[in-house]
Amino acid sequence: MKQSIAWHIGPDAKPTRLQPGAIDLEQRLEDWLTGDIDIVASDILVISRQAHTAWGSRLDLLAIDREGNLVIVELKRDQTLRDTVAQAIEYAAWAATLSYDQVRELAARHFGSEDALEDRFQQRFGAELPETLNQAQRMLVVAPTIDDVTETVVNYLAEAFKMPINAVGFDVFGEPGNHTLVRHFVREPSEVPTPPTSKKRPLRTLEQLRQLATENGVAEITDEFLTLTDILANVLPYYLAFNLRARAPGKSWLTGVSVYPTAETRPGAVVLYVSYDNLRDIFGLDPETVAAFAERIDAAAAEKLSYNWEGWSKLLISTHAQAVAICSLIRELVGAGHPPAGG
Repeated sequence: MKQSIAWHIGPDAKPTRLQPGAIDLEQRLEDWLTGDIDIVASDILVISRQAHTAWGSRLDLLAIDREGNLVIVELKRDQTLRDTVAQAIEYAAWAATLSYDQVRELAARHFGSEDALEDRFQQRFGAELPETLNQAQRMLVVAPTIDDVTETVVNYLAEAFKMPINAVGFDVFGEPGNHTLVRHFVREPSEVPTPPTSKKRPLRTLEQLRQLATENGVAEITDEFLTLTDILANVLPYYLAFNLRARAPGKSWLTGVSVYPTAETRPGAVVLYVSYDNLRDIFGLDPETVAAFAERIDAAAAEKLSYNWEGWSKLLISTHAQAVAICSLIRELVGAGHPPAGG
């Protein structure tokens, strides 16, 4: 990538050539981008930093664009640019598995409030949060400098495979305490292949979800989980599920249980997500108590389904008796702690 040459125009209106500066960009870029993502992209909102993936690695920055698509921002550190590009693609593959609720949970952890995503999205884009999220992903590799090989690879992936990937590097000028940062994209942002626009799905009411549960033959199971409103009083319906929530001390709403009762998720059964971390925070539980109950709650389900979200279980519920057992165990669990801040 070509290096810039820069001049400063002072009060005397004469250009003075700036000398290249030295700064440890690898160590400082993530903090800068967390504070102001416009340094590399003006069309995204950061919703997570150092998110844990299913493979034990951590994604530097995860963002969302105005269409509700996810953007992986991967910074080069102590590795080759080739490895950084490969890692960005790996993280995009992981991000593609995230559900609507998982995206919201990441944002809630980042912003400190489950309700903040809508407000931050409105402030950033002047529009409402799309009702369908993560229909596609794109990648942005960030490094102090982008070498010629990486530039060639990024262009090849974008042109030959229409992969939504770009890379950005920087030139630094000036003296310590008075640096100027100049940005270089491998491809102009307008030339990067665009992921498809999200198709919005209307939110369903709780009654609509209950009707779909009846059609799916799981009305009794669904209504049993709704009895948990005595401890998780706030019900938030979405398109495929409803969340049972409460406030944690010093925090906003946290979801304790998510119920997926429709045949679109699983014919003839309910898929239940239980957040043991959130129940712990809401009710002031100690980790050992939560871990012991988690094993019992998981065992009460028809099956514990594969899931890559830390602190949650994904359970298959096929009978009313299983639902009763799980609800009883959840009440017993939260009874060992303290009441939530409010409903």
